[in-house]
Amino acid sequence: SGSMEDRSKLTMAVRATAAVHLACAGLDVWHTCYTFGPLYQPIVPGDDAEKGLSLLAGIRAQGGTEMLTALQLCRHALSTRQEAVKALIVVHDGLPQGDRGP
Repeated sequence: SGSMEDRSKLTMAVRATAAVHLACAGLDVWHTCYTFGPLYQPIVPGDDAEKGLSLLAGIRAQGGTEMLTALQLCRHALSTRQEAVKALIVVHDGLPQGDRGP
């Protein structure tokens, strides 16, 4: 989000997402990661771990994320999966949409 203009917050969020991505890939757990800006960008399931990392490395702050829309898109993606157990992990900088902090 735009509140991630503080590079340390953006770096922390990318690293956390990369760690989850690598853990899932290493355990052969189906997963996908989305980045949100004006459009969402999926890291396509089935991509190798290195390709996923390169896509994560390209994340740039683009403005506040509308969390309701983001969560609805993720819920829809999960609803199409057949696995009995599903999880949604949200990596967020903690600031509300449009809040750039002090």
